[in-house]
Amino acid sequence: MSRFIHAGRWRLISTTMAAWVLATSVVGRGAARGMPGHDPQGGGSVFHQDLSWAPDGRRIAYSALRNNDWRLFVADIASGTSRQVTTGPAADQWTTWAPDHRHLAYASKPPNGQADIYVIDVDASGDPTRLTVTSGARNTEPAWSPDGRVIAFVSKRDNEHQQVWLMNADGSNQRRATNLPSNVETPNWSPDGRHLVFYTDGSNPSNVTHDTGHYIYPAWAGNDYLVFSSIDANDLPSPIIARIDGTDEQPLVPQHAFFARLSPDGRQVALLIGKYPANAITLCDRSGAACKVIQP
Repeated sequence: MSRFIHAGRWRLISTTMAAWVLATSVVGRGAARGMPGHDPQGGGSVFHQDLSWAPDGRRIAYSALRNNDWRLFVADIASGTSRQVTTGPAADQWTTWAPDHRHLAYASKPPNGQADIYVIDVDASGDPTRLTVTSGARNTEPAWSPDGRVIAFVSKRDNEHQQVWLMNADGSNQRRATNLPSNVETPNWSPDGRHLVFYTDGSNPSNVTHDTGHYIYPAWAGNDYLVFSSIDANDLPSPIIARIDGTDEQPLVPQHAFFARLSPDGRQVALLIGKYPANAITLCDRSGAACKVIQP
């Protein structure tokens, strides 16, 4: 049975949350190569909402808003090249890798409907497979369990507030996992598959952070530590690392950034740096130096 850990208080926000994330002209201790948020193909600014390391650490999947379309891309870390993996009129976001290193689950929202969860094989041709089908209910922010058997996601079905739900990897046996008096966002599995961390404006079931700050986008750094973004009084985000009980809290890297994710081997960190309408996925070493920008 999974244990649920709450990462802290948060501010109710919309999908334009990153509009108040301030840009940095120099990426911490190491200047990043490339122009943050610039489309090298001449399409104007690019904005990213989320990213996900492949379990083998060789690729990163991410969403990108370019030319008013949200699409999913996969970047090869060694070559620095990216390729688009979704098309069509829907807005595609919130990527999560399967343990097989080739399947992605993600949320796709049609122009006049609610988001649902899909799975796509990024190394083969073919249409994505739809896993959730609910009338009028938003299903989004999937997280694939380390053993590949379960996908966690958030949905507002059957509850006034958005809750964590679980389903088998084929979409069967969908069941609600939380019943909190507040909205829940971005569940994330621990590497051993025993825990889920998420953020909410409530105070249960097991807080990691206990003050009135804003802590968002939590993820695991091993089984004993978490990384998350802390928003200060000036709306500046800073990546933080702390034990799962909230102790030993310290800056992860010196940059102002959000949605920080450590590589599976813990040697690199991927960050989103910038503000709407343009930001950049930036890879740095564990100290925040030797940075480079992933395009687009």
